[in-house]
Amino acid sequence: MLLDTNVCLGYSLHFKRKAGAPEGTIKAPYSDSIRGYLGARLKTGAQLIIPVVVIGEFDRKLWDVLAQTIQKSGLKAINALPLYRAAQVSFKDLVAKGKQEKPRKESVNEAKEFYSRLWADPALAHKREAWARLKRKGVGDGPPTGADIEILAVAIEAARGDSELMTLDNDFLVFKDEILSQLGIVVRDCSML
Repeated sequence: MLLDTNVCLGYSLHFKRKAGAPEGTIKAPYSDSIRGYLGARLKTGAQLIIPVVVIGEFDRKLWDVLAQTIQKSGLKAINALPLYRAAQVSFKDLVAKGKQEKPRKESVNEAKEFYSRLWADPALAHKREAWARLKRKGVGDGPPTGADIEILAVAIEAARGDSELMTLDNDFLVFKDEILSQLGIVVRDCSML
C-alpha cells in the first residue's frame, strides 16, 4: 500500500475531544474510512510505503489542512497548536509502520512518459478535460508534474510486487483505469472506502 499526501493528512487529522469539551471529534474528510481501511490492511500483513516526497508535502500542507478541518468542525476558540503537534506525532507513527521510498530516475522517467502518452492520446481527451475541471486548471496545464510524478514513480517500483496507491488526488483518480492497465497499479479512491 502506497499512500499519497492527502491520505496521510486524512489519517493524521483525527482528534477525539477531551473530557469536559463538547462531544464529537475534529477530523479531516474520510479520516474514519482511511484509518479503518489502513488498520485492516496492516493487520493482514500488507506492506506500507510512504514516498519521501510525501513527507515534505505533509509538512508544507499540514497547517492549511488543519485550519480547514477546524473551520469545518464549526467549533470556535480552538487552540490549533496542540492539534498540529498531535497530527505530526500521528504521521510519524504512521511512517514508522512502513518504509520510506525515493524513486529511481528510470521510474520518474517512466511516470513522465506515461502521462505524456495520456496527454497525446486523442481518445483520452474527455479524461484530460475531466482532470482540468477537477483540478481547476486548463488542459494545457497538464500533464501532472512534481510530487505526483514522484509518487507514481514509487508506485511503479512497488508494482513489481502487489501494489495499490491509496489516494484522494485526481491526478491519479481520473486516470485510474490507464494506471491499472498500463502500469499494473490499483488506484484506491479513499473517498469510496
